[in-house]
Amino acid sequence: MKKAIINKPYEDSEFLCFTTTNKGGYSQGNYGELNLGAYCGEKIDIVRENRSLVCSEVGVKGNMLFVPRETHQTESIIIDESFIQLSEEEQEQRMSNADALITSQPAIAIAISTADCVPVVIIDKKNKRTAAIHAGWRGIAAEIIIKTLDKMQTLQPMDRDQTIAIIGPCIGANSFEVDYDVWEQIAGVFTNPTSIFKEKNDKKYKVDLRRAAEIQSNRYCGEIIISQEDTKTSNNYYSARRDGFATGRFLSGAVIKG
Repeated sequence: MKKAIINKPYEDSEFLCFTTTNKGGYSQGNYGELNLGAYCGEKIDIVRENRSLVCSEVGVKGNMLFVPRETHQTESIIIDESFIQLSEEEQEQRMSNADALITSQPAIAIAISTADCVPVVIIDKKNKRTAAIHAGWRGIAAEIIIKTLDKMQTLQPMDRDQTIAIIGPCIGANSFEVDYDVWEQIAGVFTNPTSIFKEKNDKKYKVDLRRAAEIQSNRYCGEIIISQEDTKTSNNYYSARRDGFATGRFLSGAVIKG
């Protein structure tokens, strides 16, 4: 019997935050074992089986896990009761250009898939609400974290002392080298860009995306929980930088307990 191996960086009586690993599923080869990405080349039937294993571990029904397609933009989608009533095809269409999900619905899981990008999960305890945000370097440069939190604040004002950001495993600063044009785009949205600058070497810039996500989350979140695991060097997570695009994706997400 297969069992998805997941981590739970935050859990209380109302919320569960989870991060999957690459262990415990049905995938093989470059996707082994627990690929949960639907758009990275693996057969969708295997991805569905793997997602079902994750649903069992986080306590939701098999069709109650929602993951956007993720296109490195800034659109966020609200998963409410009317969304849940849509057909699977309509749901996928709605999420086809989204990089963040927001929900107040209990007993469902929202998550984003990554393989080096920064996963950020928001727990809004005041409004009993969660968000899952996919923040690659393009998302950081476009301020997707801030824009998603701005949207949440506009809909229902948050209490900073009751808002938590969980920053999951991502590529570490020592592993993330970019050219100057990429560094310039990222640095342009920070008042003090040297705080996310690691070093320069042979015209390559090392950037701390984890620290960048922390700074952006800090605008609204009074508590920030940060994983220090580097996906490129860890054996527990997928890494596109290490293995190429045709590898798996892991999930980071949250459940509001019913």
